[in-house]
Amino acid sequence: MFTNSVDSLKASLAPAGEARRVLPYETRYGRGLLVWRGCLLVAHHLPQPGSSGGGAASGHPSAGLESELVGALEAYFAGRRVEFEAMALPLDLGGYSRFELDVARALAAVPYGETRSYAQVADAAGHARAQRAVGSFMSRNSFPLILPCHRVIKSSGALGNFSSGRHWKKRMLALEGVSLAGAA
Repeated sequence: MFTNSVDSLKASLAPAGEARRVLPYETRYGRGLLVWRGCLLVAHHLPQPGSSGGGAASGHPSAGLESELVGALEAYFAGRRVEFEAMALPLDLGGYSRFELDVARALAAVPYGETRSYAQVADAAGHARAQRAVGSFMSRNSFPLILPCHRVIKSSGALGNFSSGRHWKKRMLALEGVSLAGAA
């Protein structure tokens, strides 16, 4: 996923006027959305209850990577193991600071079905003692599941926060077979 961040950054400099495509994916939890600009994934929105059917979608997945990602998300929310980090997705990382790129790499390396503490992610990113900054970056993560911030918990073993709501964090960890004793 991050084998060449320079190429990703160059690719993110696509013409500003390039149209964005919003592609839906359907799950038992509702409809989620993928936002693409050119060949780059700009954002991933988790499914929302009651959002199936018509809506704001402005395209259908093209053959190839877009279709593969839609299928992978649908499979994930159906309870099947999916390794998003192995998909080498072209994420729009334009505007990310060096720190944010380091944290994104560390997040992408957290394996399916495992958790890490905020401190462990900060350390893996090469920024020991920056766990609060890691949490701040994750609260703005545009790529949940792909940069799996739901797998990051407090050092105490408590669930911690999640930008889409703690219920989503708990649900996604459960889909991966992770159960946290006393996680509320």
